[in-house]
Amino acid sequence: MGNNLLQVLQEQQKIIEQQSRLIVDLTATLENWESVAGYDGAELKERALNLQKQKGRIYGNEDFGIYQHGGK
Repeated sequence: MGNNLLQVLQEQQKIIEQQSRLIVDLTATLENWESVAGYDGAELKERALNLQKQKGRIYGNEDFGIYQHGGK
């Protein structure tokens, strides 16, 4: 049983390492896309929130970054 547990833990560690590499690759890809397209992710997020607020779809506390759906 000890060997089985060790094997499972090793397999989980491999999966975690693979997922970590995928996340790093995905982040790099997204940053590259932003750069190539001339977009700023933070700016786009802010513009999207402002647009939603203008349409009355969300309300929130900007100081704490808390937003809730307005029910529309």
